[in-house]
Amino acid sequence: PVDWRDAEVMRKVAITAAGTKSGGLPVKKLAELGATAVSQIVQFRDGKPFVDIGDICVFKWIGKPSDETRLVTGMVFDQGLRHPAMPKRLHNVKIALLRCGLEPRKVWEEKLPVKVQIGPEKMGSLLDVKLKMARGDVEKIVKSGADLVVLKHGCDELHAGLLADRNIQVVHRVPDSGGIGRLAKASGGTAVSTLDDLRPEDLGHAEVAEEITAPRFDTKRLHSDPRKSPDGHEITEHRLFVIDGCKAPRSVTVFVRADVESMVDESERALDASIATCEAIVKDPRIVGGAGSVEAELARRMREFAYTFEDKTQVIVLWYAEALEGVVEALASNAG
Repeated sequence: PVDWRDAEVMRKVAITAAGTKSGGLPVKKLAELGATAVSQIVQFRDGKPFVDIGDICVFKWIGKPSDETRLVTGMVFDQGLRHPAMPKRLHNVKIALLRCGLEPRKVWEEKLPVKVQIGPEKMGSLLDVKLKMARGDVEKIVKSGADLVVLKHGCDELHAGLLADRNIQVVHRVPDSGGIGRLAKASGGTAVSTLDDLRPEDLGHAEVAEEITAPRFDTKRLHSDPRKSPDGHEITEHRLFVIDGCKAPRSVTVFVRADVESMVDESERALDASIATCEAIVKDPRIVGGAGSVEAELARRMREFAYTFEDKTQVIVLWYAEALEGVVEALASNAG
């Protein structure tokens, strides 16, 4: 029996599991990240610890050394900010989670059999009404105190420009289940359906929200028209949005980095092994020694048991003990 709250035990178990899936990679770091991620999301239900590894997101990004792999106590989105004038980095962020969009509904989405004809002289007043509505939406967001708005649906250019003028970040078209739902668990916020429902107590919190832009060196053609560097590598400007530093998160992200795609995939396999093993420890806190230790102990006890016989039975039992020792020798030779 072991205690899953013991960080050293979890680390050793994770290293053992990750070492079977990775060769030549920083297994120790990956294992520690996996063990920490599991410990972060442990909940208690009916007095018993419970872990849902679906709350651990593994985000892979090619183009940096594996030393930059880290644990994000929040979320990483595979997109950048909605508007280039928005601040790239904010601290002590308050996050509004909206299951709606910030854009007028299209005529074909309304599915109304009524058509309205507007003369050219009325277009100006129509645009004024649209601007007034957009300003009203922005004022509701500002009044709530939000610094970052995460939307399930789209944000049009008008809303994005007005929010950029108020130094408010916007990330739009984020899936509800895998994006907004996880961010709500991580930040402690509550997703609302409309702006009218948004209140200050519904906001999530994080230490940092920033957009990361970096060239990406791919081993596969992920884009139809990649640009070329002087040495012939394919380069694609890739933008990510990282929300980090959530307090008491119930969902975390492991940000996996590597130089080439094969190393990223291998790191993911090692990380998955460490996470699954730590999850098993939380559910059933018992471990068995590996590397042939069980077979070696059985062989030692079989030898002691063999000497209790005075006939040929002693030889048979000793042969069985030697067979168990052969398993240990095979493991040792295979491991170098």
